[in-house]
Amino acid sequence: MRAVYCLLFFLLLGPLGRAQAPLGAVAPRLRVIVDNDFSGDPDGLFQLAHLLLSPSVEVRAIIGSHLKVGDGFDPSATQADNAARKAAEVVALLHLAGRVPVLAGANLGMANDSTPARSAGVDFIIKEALRTDTPLPLSCCAELASPK
Repeated sequence: MRAVYCLLFFLLLGPLGRAQAPLGAVAPRLRVIVDNDFSGDPDGLFQLAHLLLSPSVEVRAIIGSHLKVGDGFDPSATQADNAARKAAEVVALLHLAGRVPVLAGANLGMANDSTPARSAGVDFIIKEALRTDTPLPLSCCAELASPK
């Protein structure tokens, strides 16, 4: 099924990427960290492809996050890792591998509201939010490394 989704993205979005103006024609106006449960339903993968093809945003990282425990799309205990793998497949299909980091968030939600769930995704969000060397504002799309 995963191969079908990837092929669908390639067939539907490939022509859009080729028809788009050269990336140098539009300067990014916003830094974006994309955080989504990419191993769930495919809407997040479409969002990811759209953002990666948009010259008006600078995608700084892609973070795969978890779903609810026992979710029908991905009932495994490694949902964030699986989500990062699916996001990496989309990045590769768009010939953008190596241009933006793809990280996993926490595979499980926070135990309570005061105990952080550490992950590479959380660490990247903090690092990027603290940057002072760019005038571009930062926007985080979706679940912000799975705080729930």
